[in-house]
Amino acid sequence: EDGFYAFDGTNAKPIGVNKVDKTFFNDLISAYKHRIIGAIDPINKMVFWAYPGLGASSGNCNRIIIYNWVTERWSLANLDTEYMFRSLSLGYSLDGLDAVSSSLDDLPFSLDSDVWVGGSLRLGVFDQSPFLSFFTGTALAATVDCEEIEPYNGQRTFVRNTRPLVDGGTPSVQIGVRERLVDSVTYTNSVAINSLGTAPQRVSGRYTRGRVTVPAGEVWTHLQGCELDADPVGAR
Repeated sequence: EDGFYAFDGTNAKPIGVNKVDKTFFNDLISAYKHRIIGAIDPINKMVFWAYPGLGASSGNCNRIIIYNWVTERWSLANLDTEYMFRSLSLGYSLDGLDAVSSSLDDLPFSLDSDVWVGGSLRLGVFDQSPFLSFFTGTALAATVDCEEIEPYNGQRTFVRNTRPLVDGGTPSVQIGVRERLVDSVTYTNSVAINSLGTAPQRVSGRYTRGRVTVPAGEVWTHLQGCELDADPVGAR
């Protein structure tokens, strides 16, 4: 009831304070909180909690909040699930190898490889069909909001260009600006990366933040944020 905690066998420490606790409870449909289910991804060192958030149908889980206990960072996925659990990978029979390749010579591993035996730890999930699935498909669309900064203390900033720091795909960048902390953030239109690796922008404001998006189905591994090409401008 008072947020997310991590227990190391001796002590419990809060991990969601000023990070995700308020966001989570504002989104959670409290009448269906008994539907929350947690599971561990031991390979990627993450904990997943599926829960019914705003817009959920009949209390079904439509959101997954994720915590990486190594980097101590959070993320959120919009995904319909019925149940999650720590699972074991399935083995293959000789007949089942046809689903991998119709030719024995074209198999990615030899027939005596442990890959075909199964038994490896992985995170399993039942969708609302319900079918058993694993998180091994193509990547979902990703959105990363960068930290808001005041690039030049006491001055407004003009942003003319950005460089998304992602190692694959075709990312796009939006820049959010505001003049005062009490103002709402206004975002520019999304601009895709060009042949120079930049996403040009023309916007000014005192407080600036970046938003990087990568479309679904693209191949990438690391997304760090974006660099700004900016100069100070006169006071408003």
